[in-house]
Amino acid sequence: KISALSGIKAATLYRNCIIICVCFFALALVLNYLYPREPDADGGQSDNPFAAIFGLALFAGVIYIIVAWFRINFSLARVSGVSTFRTYVWLCVGLFVLNILCNAAIIAIAISSEPRTEQVSALAIAVVMLKLLLPFAALIITGIVHLLAWSKIEKISAEV
Repeated sequence: KISALSGIKAATLYRNCIIICVCFFALALVLNYLYPREPDADGGQSDNPFAAIFGLALFAGVIYIIVAWFRINFSLARVSGVSTFRTYVWLCVGLFVLNILCNAAIIAIAISSEPRTEQVSALAIAVVMLKLLLPFAALIITGIVHLLAWSKIEKISAEV
C-alpha cells in the first residue's frame, strides 16, 4: 500500500537492503575463512587480496541502504502526513553525528600531548561514558519516535 501511495517501491527497497546485508555478511564469513588474519613474520597482518574490493563494495552498499532508508521514511512522511517520520530521520542523523563527535573527542584526548590533569581526565571519563551510553539511548529514543510515527499512521487510516 505504501508503494502504491508514495510512488516508490518501498518493498523492493526493503528487500534489496536485506539482500545487501545478507550478501555482505556471507561474503565476510567466506573471506575470513579463505584468508584468515594471521600475523606475518614481522608481526603485521597478512593482506587479503580482496579487502580493498570488499571495502569499496561495502561502502557502496552502505550508501545504497542509507539512500533507500531516507527515501522510504521521507515518502512515508509525505504520503501519511505524519511529520514524525522526518523527525525520526533527523534524530537518527543527529545521534549518528554525536557518536562520531564522541569518537573524535576520545581520539583527540588520547593523542593529546598535554599532560593529564584532573580536568582532562574528568572530561575523558565523561566522553567515554557518553560514548558507552549513547548507542543504548539512541536505540531507545529512535525506537520510541519510530513507533510513535507508525501509531499515528494507524490513527489516520482508521479515521479515513
